[in-house]
Amino acid sequence: MVVLIPIIVVLVSLIGIHPLASVALIGKIIMTMHIALSPLLIALSLNIGSVVAYMLSPFAGIVMIVATLLHVSSATVSVRWNWQFCLIFLVLSLGVATLLSLIF
Repeated sequence: MVVLIPIIVVLVSLIGIHPLASVALIGKIIMTMHIALSPLLIALSLNIGSVVAYMLSPFAGIVMIVATLLHVSSATVSVRWNWQFCLIFLVLSLGVATLLSLIF
């Protein structure tokens, strides 16, 4: 479950919902489901998802600003330039979150 939360946040942000709104919505849904996870791990998973979503979403403000300054499309900045870093970050972060879920 710890691995699915960030992936869901990223997918929701890629369809056009702002990452902050997707984190708030998904967090509220998860908290009402009474999952047997520590609230700390849920918060960590939501934060990992939000960081990746902000970097990959072509609708995030920082991506739009960088795209405007560099005179390229926001999809070029988010998907073409950031995907490799986001993939490495996501794998490493989810590995740490999975280890923490085994400990706590």
